[in-house]
Amino acid sequence: MRLDDLLAALARDTAAFGGVADPRAPSLIKALARNTRAFAFRQEPPETAPSALWRTPIIRDGLLHLPRFSPVSARSHAATHEARPTPAEWRIAEWGLTCHLIEAGRGRMRFTVEAEDLGNEPFLPVTVTTEAGERAYVMIFTADPSGLWAGQLLVPDVSAWADVTIRGFEAQPGAVETVRLSVLASPPPWRRAWLEVATRLSPDDPVRQAIENPA
Repeated sequence: MRLDDLLAALARDTAAFGGVADPRAPSLIKALARNTRAFAFRQEPPETAPSALWRTPIIRDGLLHLPRFSPVSARSHAATHEARPTPAEWRIAEWGLTCHLIEAGRGRMRFTVEAEDLGNEPFLPVTVTTEAGERAYVMIFTADPSGLWAGQLLVPDVSAWADVTIRGFEAQPGAVETVRLSVLASPPPWRRAWLEVATRLSPDDPVRQAIENPA
C-alpha cells in the first residue's frame, strides 16, 4: 500500500473514531505526510544511493550493480541469530557470475567472484563506492578446483556501507593506479597471478612496476 493510501485510511479511521472527527486531523495528517517523506529522503536519497533500495543485482547501461553491502547489518543479523556472518551472495546468469560479499574484519570487505568462463579477457573492472569515496579496482582470476574461475579482493575502509559496480571482462588490466590498488587488495593466490602478468611485460612498463612494487 502506498503512503498516500495509508494516510487516507488514517483520515477515515480518525473521523470514524467516536463518531466525530477532530477538526485538527487533516492538518495533523498532512504534517505526518511531510515529515515521513522528508525522513525517508534524508535516510536514502534515491539520486545518490539507489542501490540501498535494491535487493537483487541490476544490469543497467552495460554495468552490473550489486545491492548495497552493510557490515553493520551483517554483524547485527549474525548476532541476532547467534551465528557467524554469512556472505551476501548473488548469481547473475546473464554474465555467468556468482558474487559474494562478506565482512573480513579490520574495516575490510571480502569480495569474491566466480566466473564460468573468461575467454581472452581475464580482467574484471570493479568500482567500489563507500562513505570515503570511490575507488577503481581490477580483479584477476585463478583456476578453481570446481572448474570455475575465481577472483577476490580485500577492500579496505568499508565501515558503514559499500556499493559495488562491475563492468564486463577486459583484455587489459587498466590504468597504473588501478592496478596498484588492485594488487594491494589481492590476497596471496591472486597476487601471485599478478606477478605472472608482470613477467609478460617489459621491465620499464609502468604497469609491471606497479605490480612488483605496489606499496
